Amino acid sequence: MKVRLSDEIIYNVVFDENKLKGDSIPLVFLHGFSGSAKDWEFIFNQIPSRFSPLSIDLLGHGESSSPENVQDYYFLRQNSHLKNILERLNIRNPILFGYSMGGRAALTFSFANPDMVRSLILESSTAGISNFEERLTRAESDEQLADRIELFGIDKFVDHWMNIPLFDSLKNIPQEKYAEVIANKLRNNRTGLANSLRGF
Repeated sequence: MKVRLSDEIIYNVVFDENKLKGDSIPLVFLHGFSGSAKDWEFIFNQIPSRFSPLSIDLLGHGESSSPENVQDYYFLRQNSHLKNILERLNIRNPILFGYSMGGRAALTFSFANPDMVRSLILESSTAGISNFEERLTRAESDEQLADRIELFGIDKFVDHWMNIPLFDSLKNIPQEKYAEVIANKLRNNRTGLANSLRGF
């Protein structure tokens, strides 16, 4: 389902409409950098019926918009977007599950809107880097990666990204599943990924 917040901002949201009704507890999944809502499909059928799973393509990812304005990717804007999506879909007090960048989004949203969130599940996420010098170094590194994505495109980025040590264990999953992971990442937009690095 597409949720239009403005002419430039459209989010892709994946869920089973029948499961969102009734007394079930909404469980909202937020993916990591270069991921998409598709990253969570494998687990939806394994979730107990008392929960209603829903996943969102974060801005600049998957089938959501990839606006040129980097300010659209700032935390305050994305918090506002997520709040708007939840309200439009009449989702109250969800459990937010966030991986990596999606975990940071879930965490900041929860701090900004504590009455709207039942609980958090965070994987490979932190509240950020407390040391100023380390923050600057990370920002410079993200800017360089954003420049590389814009210069060389998505194919070269995905090849580089999937060969960093962090993702070595992914190469142990079945080959067809790994190929699907790569294919999903290749569907991303270079502007969206670059601006996510700069704005997030």
